[in-house]
Amino acid sequence: METKSTSLHARAPTLVLLPGLDGTGELFAPLCAAAAPTFATHVLRYDHDPDQSYARLAEVLAPQLPQDRPFVLIGESFGGPLALRLALAAPRGLVAVVFVNTYLRSPIGFLAGRALTLMTPLLAHAPDLTVRSFMLGDDASRTLVEQVRGALRSVPASVLRARIVTLRSCDETSSYLHCIAPMFYLHGSEDRLLPKTALELFEYVRPGLVVETLAAPHLLLQRKPAEALACLQRWLLEDKGYA
Repeated sequence: METKSTSLHARAPTLVLLPGLDGTGELFAPLCAAAAPTFATHVLRYDHDPDQSYARLAEVLAPQLPQDRPFVLIGESFGGPLALRLALAAPRGLVAVVFVNTYLRSPIGFLAGRALTLMTPLLAHAPDLTVRSFMLGDDASRTLVEQVRGALRSVPASVLRARIVTLRSCDETSSYLHCIAPMFYLHGSEDRLLPKTALELFEYVRPGLVVETLAAPHLLLQRKPAEALACLQRWLLEDKGYA
């Protein structure tokens, strides 16, 4: 999914998007549409290899990063630690890393994680109420709910299970501490999926982290694409000199 425009400012960085658990990138469509013509966008998709560890995913995706222009890594949910893995190598052209409702360490305990792993085949068939409550917000449209379920249905249950195993064992605190790229966190105040401690750890490890809070659920970029882009534009184009 690539969005380009002749009116795009020559120095504006490309937004490289790392999706959540589904890994398809299809749920970024509203954000990519809203980004033009200010930003070009490039979506990285996760394959269906049995090994869904962050280490292997980073190895596979690193060659797909832009080679000839500045870019920003945006990691949403499951994609946050992966963005860190990619940024830690300081790839040429990297301008910043943006975290969106994500985590450094596994946000779920052992028993909850075990239960989630066992229930993986049911994720793609979750009731509307569950999808709205934990991912999209109570007022999300039926169309968006179906899009989320459709993205999950397109991924084999074994692959989703492997990603949940990766999530359960995640601890990228060291990567975060040693990453030298500028960082920014977009936080949804109505996120019911991640505990508050997920963001608190980001702020504790790096007290200077810039955090912007929007009244949004876990899938912030899907529900509030224009507002999210306004935050990014203000921070990247003005504060970071890309105006």
